[in-house]
Amino acid sequence: MEPLTPEELRVVACLVEKQFTTPDSYPLTENAVVAACNQLSNRNPVVAYDNNTVRVTLTALRQRGFARVVHTPGARVPKHRQILDDALGLSRAEVSLLAVLALRGPQTVGELRTRTERMHDFASLSEVEEALAARDEPLVARLERQPGQKEARYAQLLAGPVDDAAPAEDRPDRAERAESWVTASPSRPDRVAALEQRVESLEAELAILRAEHQELREELGLGGASPAPATLEE
Repeated sequence: MEPLTPEELRVVACLVEKQFTTPDSYPLTENAVVAACNQLSNRNPVVAYDNNTVRVTLTALRQRGFARVVHTPGARVPKHRQILDDALGLSRAEVSLLAVLALRGPQTVGELRTRTERMHDFASLSEVEEALAARDEPLVARLERQPGQKEARYAQLLAGPVDDAAPAEDRPDRAERAESWVTASPSRPDRVAALEQRVESLEAELAILRAEHQELREELGLGGASPAPATLEE
């Protein structure tokens, strides 16, 4: 498979994430995709895409068979959904892991289990490891443990080969180390992870609502009308 560009990786990973974490707002409008890409929490690196960048990227993803447009009768704004899982034959567990790796960079098994909780519930760390190694043609690479790291990390290969040496911005800060420690200790409630997930959910839903509200103002006339259930995809 030809590697995805950074923009393609971010957009398709956001579509996967929002499909599972905010299903009531999915598929996403173009403005909602922009908001998801530019989200400040749970993103590494943080980006500032404009509508044109996202529009061009969505077109490229459709041409590659990784995204589709959904037209709803009565609605003036088309929406977008990912079909990366169908195109590559990925399970929900596999596509959830890839999305989190694409959005947050290399991570340990413990971090992945915590951060995919709202997308797929892994029963154990070994179940995460099994999903990471499920494919004959791997889409994930295990990175060698770096100095100062207690565990090996995993990285996605959708955007091509990765350097084993994680850059400084990818190394866990004190908050992430605290999160990892809490996750590894089953006797303590995972307060850090729970708070992170709650903030992520609220921020994502608010960003999408703001984006769709702006689109409604720009399109003039959608108001609060409920779209017809039938859809037509391309």
